[in-house]
Amino acid sequence: MSRRFFSSSVCGPVSLALIGLAMVAHAQTDGFPPFAFKVDSMFFSNASVRLAGAFLKPDGDGPFPAIVMAHGAGPATFDEPAFRIHANAFVRGGFAVLLYDKRGSGKSTGMLDTSDYDDLADDLAAGVTYLRARRDIIPEQIGILGRSEGGWVGTLAASRDSMIRFVILSSGSGVRPYEQVIFSTVTALRAMGASSQEVEGAMAAKSAQWDYYRKVMKMDSVAGISAAMQAERDSLVNRLRSFSRFAPQVPQNLRDPARTPSAFFQAFTHKIDYDPAPAFRAARAALLEVIGANDEVVEPASTIAVFEGLRQSGRDVTVRILPGVGHPLIIMTKDGLRYPEDYPEFAVRWARAVIERKSK
Repeated sequence: MSRRFFSSSVCGPVSLALIGLAMVAHAQTDGFPPFAFKVDSMFFSNASVRLAGAFLKPDGDGPFPAIVMAHGAGPATFDEPAFRIHANAFVRGGFAVLLYDKRGSGKSTGMLDTSDYDDLADDLAAGVTYLRARRDIIPEQIGILGRSEGGWVGTLAASRDSMIRFVILSSGSGVRPYEQVIFSTVTALRAMGASSQEVEGAMAAKSAQWDYYRKVMKMDSVAGISAAMQAERDSLVNRLRSFSRFAPQVPQNLRDPARTPSAFFQAFTHKIDYDPAPAFRAARAALLEVIGANDEVVEPASTIAVFEGLRQSGRDVTVRILPGVGHPLIIMTKDGLRYPEDYPEFAVRWARAVIERKSK
């Protein structure tokens, strides 16, 4: 089955390193359902970044509970297929929905390549602030849904805001990006027919790329990069090119420190080495992890273990495993691709139950 559905496109060196976290390109002519409700365009800001958004709500004056949706890895706009389908389900379930173009995408400003999860979580928090200022929204009944990488972003935002009621992680990962990318890359390489020796060599080369970026990040200035660092880069370029048939799983474009903003290397390193555990522990919101039993990007066993550990510690955590589906959470039927029968409606019912439970 093709995996080019339901998520964000992958481009640029940062996204190539995190390629397992987003599998799909957006297309307006994708054949999936359009928004079923009126879409109001709007903007909100996080400091100097202006984010272009879309607001949907049920009929009537409200006030309504609400949900903000966070993208997976790579550039993405508010109207990608996964968000349209999730938004329709939540509006039908009585929620208002806020979507937005990711920074650097669509009509939003900002630079994605030089942004880390703190920046993306701040964008999400700005959306929550926008919702709380609206008269048709119940300020204390706002939640977040994050697709793939957006699960990390959503829980990070929630860890800083005790009023956020819930976070839904749709194919979200419970482990570090470093571990996650190793799993997704190894899985993809094996699917491409790589031998065990090729997998080992390709992963060693990819890890060496991350190490090189870490070294660059620690430099006081990249303007006067040493001959030794340049020689190391040249050697690494040749090493990566020896695995060119496994691109884009093994990146072929190694950033030159002399021609790349230092903020890129800082953002890249912060993302690949991000530890989600403190945010998971600090977030007071109820958590729902929805994962496909056959997820080829997020390893089900390690992620389920993280959330089960949180649940056993007394946290309000639910894990829903969807049989027979991979990272996009879709199945093939005689009528085409779709989500399983009970999803995303299950997520809507769960969110409604959380709000009603905490409102009593």
